[in-house]
Amino acid sequence: MPNYPAYVLLNIFFLRLPGARFETGYAIDLGGPDAHVVPFVAIEPMLVFQKEATETLLNVPESAITFRKKTITALPMSLGVQIDGQWKTEGGGSFSPLLRLAWLHDFETDRSVTRSFAELPSLLISRTTLPTDTDAASVRFGAQWSAARSWSIKASADAQLSRSYGTIGGSVSVRYVW
Repeated sequence: MPNYPAYVLLNIFFLRLPGARFETGYAIDLGGPDAHVVPFVAIEPMLVFQKEATETLLNVPESAITFRKKTITALPMSLGVQIDGQWKTEGGGSFSPLLRLAWLHDFETDRSVTRSFAELPSLLISRTTLPTDTDAASVRFGAQWSAARSWSIKASADAQLSRSYGTIGGSVSVRYVW
């Protein structure tokens, strides 16, 4: 087995990330037991304040990359519809499904952070490999089942799809209250 040198990467980035989400919608009853269609609009302003930082291999200190100080602005807006409901089950529990579809538009897609090599500080690299796109589709679906007051199970899946990237994720949680 070959003996490869161990490279230890040291990087310390100091970031501040203020953000908020403002959303409004109007629930329209579907006529069934607690079933709704909710058209909505949301805006989610966010800032990333990054101080200058250097990334260094501890055993090769001259191989550093310096990231310049930068403020990155993100301003995505969502326009979509949510379909949800709640049905009572026998024994005092409930079942609550959810489907949420949205179009996302980002008014600020520049995520580039200028960086340079420690050996060549005048050679700047500003291209980013972070996938960004002006428009994307967002899908979320899931359900929650509750048994009276003690047990609940919740599962959901999320996806964002665009021309240049795609993300998918999900979560499952079990809760017991005594």
